[in-house]
Amino acid sequence: MVARDRNGEQRFRPSSPPVRVDCCVPKWRGRLSRPPALSARQGFTLIEILVSIVVLSVGVVVVLQAFARVSHATLVAEQRALSYMLASVKMAEFETAFREQGELPEEDEGAWRVGRQQFTWTMISSVVPDDPQAVLAALTVQWLYGLRSGDYRVETVLRLPMAS
Repeated sequence: MVARDRNGEQRFRPSSPPVRVDCCVPKWRGRLSRPPALSARQGFTLIEILVSIVVLSVGVVVVLQAFARVSHATLVAEQRALSYMLASVKMAEFETAFREQGELPEEDEGAWRVGRQQFTWTMISSVVPDDPQAVLAALTVQWLYGLRSGDYRVETVLRLPMAS
């Protein structure tokens, strides 16, 4: 719709009144003398914060326990691998000595120290009843690391080569 103002100039006049937008003015301003109640405000209550802290604490404890179990399992696996390696080396020494000398002592023992870990070994040998040229050798490696301990046992039959 077109209208003329006092000076006679044409001006555009909308057919409907302008829409008022109150985007930046709080709705309670002007109508109330105080802000709304606390429950209508945004934010966290003390109970919500305490519950979230408890939930996070339980999660952290579970993760730390998992790390402790993995650390313990890694340590035990390392000790078993070392004891297996040491038992293999010692058994190879016994086999070489048996082939060179033709006999093994009935009992023998010793110890190794690898870092802070203490390993002890015990070897027991006995002649196989049906075959006087064969010896049953049993080697046990035990380890001690702090308060933890374990053992690894290897048994084999050693036989003198046949004379030709």
